[in-house]
Amino acid sequence: MDDINALKAFIRARVRPLRTNAPTDSVEFRAAEALLDLVSVVSGVADATAKRAEPVDTECFYLATAAQAWQGHPDFQPVWAQY
Repeated sequence: MDDINALKAFIRARVRPLRTNAPTDSVEFRAAEALLDLVSVVSGVADATAKRAEPVDTECFYLATAAQAWQGHPDFQPVWAQY
């Protein structure tokens, strides 16, 4: 769950400012809001999966795929590229 939480925080830190700065009636706002919603859903599924003592590899893959958009960012962890 450490990677899930790190990916969630990483994506949110990149997307929240985009959403905040976009006009609420714009495509950019809707896209940022959708990505934040998706991160919440996937991390919730990961929590439930972990509580059942099952692997969260698929959920990690989903979040790592979304995080690839910022692969050049200094906070991007190289291990995330392996998912």
